[in-house]
Amino acid sequence: MNIYIHIPFCAKKCHYCYYYSLVPRNQNVIDQYLLYLKKEFKIKSKRFDLIVRNDINTVYIGGGTPNYLSAKQFKKLFNALNRYINLSNLKEFTVEMDPAFCTKSQLNFLKKNGVTRLSFGIQTLNKKILKAVNRHFDDDPARVILFAKKLGFEINLDFILGLPYQTIADVKRSLDFVEKIKPDSSFWCELRIGTPIMRKMQSRLPSHKKVVIMHQLVKKTCRKWGYHQIFPEYFSLKKELPLYLNNWWTSNQSLGFGLAAFSKINNRFVKNTSDLQAYYHFLEQNKLPIFYIYKLDKESEALIHMLSSLRKGSADLNYFQKKFKVDLERTLLNDKIKQLKKQSYLKYSQKKIILTNKGFSISSPVSKLLLRKKEYLGKLMDTAFNHFDGESSLKRFIYKNFFILGKKDEKEDIIFISPDRKNSGIMNNRIDN
Repeated sequence: MNIYIHIPFCAKKCHYCYYYSLVPRNQNVIDQYLLYLKKEFKIKSKRFDLIVRNDINTVYIGGGTPNYLSAKQFKKLFNALNRYINLSNLKEFTVEMDPAFCTKSQLNFLKKNGVTRLSFGIQTLNKKILKAVNRHFDDDPARVILFAKKLGFEINLDFILGLPYQTIADVKRSLDFVEKIKPDSSFWCELRIGTPIMRKMQSRLPSHKKVVIMHQLVKKTCRKWGYHQIFPEYFSLKKELPLYLNNWWTSNQSLGFGLAAFSKINNRFVKNTSDLQAYYHFLEQNKLPIFYIYKLDKESEALIHMLSSLRKGSADLNYFQKKFKVDLERTLLNDKIKQLKKQSYLKYSQKKIILTNKGFSISSPVSKLLLRKKEYLGKLMDTAFNHFDGESSLKRFIYKNFFILGKKDEKEDIIFISPDRKNSGIMNNRIDN
């Protein structure tokens, strides 16, 4: 099982960020949130036997900016985590970090408390760009990152390609930073302009052609340094994904805690509310702060797992047929596979899909093309990361992409159903997300 904990607080809201985050008025806001997060730990620990089960092997603390917490607040969080969740069999414990707020004492605390992997959000080293997107920056991020390496943490660096005013020279500077740090992995995400502010800044963005050149430069350089391209945006010294991400894609056991957190339990997607007061209200009543529950049939489960596999370059349909008792080729994929094969995006033989170099470079859109009449699945997965396809709220997103059948009972929960009418969900209408 995977555990995800969302710390939604930031000093500023970066213009490009489509994850759920808040800028707190004061430290009391954070203290109150941690108090209710502890309540959620307690309820879910009892419901899922988290203190005794021995299959919890990854924890990921994301945000927001987790290391925006003070030393005292970090201690509260870890005390609650250790009290309600069995961490004795962890294989990987990751915390997202902003180097601008990272201190040596913070790193020593995380090391002492079992954290094994740190993911530092760098994005770019150009201060003009960072200012344009409203992000804090550190004059010397290498200082704390190299100290973290010295302590023995596995290090990942995150960058963004396609930021306002970004040039090839900026990307080369970021690559120089990678060469200096020599991290275990780096992630080079292309900018998504789903936020309102980024859509207004489109005239300042580099062209798609230039972003492609940037990515080719990253690919060529990272490969030269011995990094393996696991999927288009991710380069690692290991020939594998970090355990949390691999399990997220291939397992049905991921449990999320905190505002807007997302869970996958068996064949159900479960999304926590993004409304802070609603989050508190439900936990005060010893109820889980759930905004929607969405149940998948076997066909949809198989498709989601297949798409995740294909992002890494290949997928064996025989495996998914055996695991889910669904023949994806016969029921869904036959025409699309032929079309993509003809366009040289993939090779196909004996129910094995292998992306060509052309297909691998854009594996995410290619894999989504295979969804055919189930495009909504890809959109639903995006809501796990709070990107609503241009919509201002998750509720509006659901109303736009699903059929609304009506109220379940007097509590006014709303039943919604997929366009193919095979998968259904329940949305809490009392929460205005």
